[in-house]
Amino acid sequence: LIGGGIEFAEKGQETIKREFMEEFGFEPENIRYKTTIENIFTFNGRQGHEIVLVYEADLPPALKGQNIFYGIEENIQDRYAEFVPVDTRHKIYPEGIF
Repeated sequence: LIGGGIEFAEKGQETIKREFMEEFGFEPENIRYKTTIENIFTFNGRQGHEIVLVYEADLPPALKGQNIFYGIEENIQDRYAEFVPVDTRHKIYPEGIF
């Protein structure tokens, strides 16, 4: 799952478009809100609190069938995202994503 932060006064769907464009150079289509998850966690000994907006979207038609996308953003150029099927056997954070 890729992620990013909402900028002030930015709607969730616009964040999805912007983050995909910044990180991978394309905008997903048919963006659908799924749920909100509130997550209180501890990481590196420090407590955190996040509110996660979960969306589902489709790839643009020209990219359908492609499952690996290389990062174009400066700090992720050597990284890629691989879209793979997941189900409840996988441990995915935040809990409740399914």
